[in-house]
Amino acid sequence: MAQPTSKRATDNITKTNSVIKYVCIAISRIHLLSGRISHDTNFSTNKIMSAVRVISPKRVTNAIIKNNDISQLGDNEASENASIGACGKHYEGIGSDGVQGNIQILDTRIMVVEGNRVNSTPTYGIVTRSFDNRPTTAYQARNNPFAALNQNTLKLQ
Repeated sequence: MAQPTSKRATDNITKTNSVIKYVCIAISRIHLLSGRISHDTNFSTNKIMSAVRVISPKRVTNAIIKNNDISQLGDNEASENASIGACGKHYEGIGSDGVQGNIQILDTRIMVVEGNRVNSTPTYGIVTRSFDNRPTTAYQARNNPFAALNQNTLKLQ
């Protein structure tokens, strides 16, 4: 049986060709109601600079994350010297939370901020975790250049 969707679950979300600077979370698909699942999300060809968590789909089936340029991951935001938020005290280029189905992460460049901050808080390229009792399934990742991260990928429970 298919999971319920509604206008609140918002299917077919696309965010493309955007320039986003100085934010905690740049692009996200978050559900406030337990059990809601979105289908077919596309976050492509975006340029994002200075963010804590950059691209963060949650409870999505089928996601394409392609041709994005993420730079200065881990920069100070909101006058904070360390990461803030519910996902932990680290910085994430892509946080895949409870995402299942056809997941493609392609040709997305992730670069961290340079300087003293780079060693003070962990930075990760692609982070997967369960969300609302929904595990993230395997994903395809190709041609994603990473630079100066603590780890390119991290699986959390």
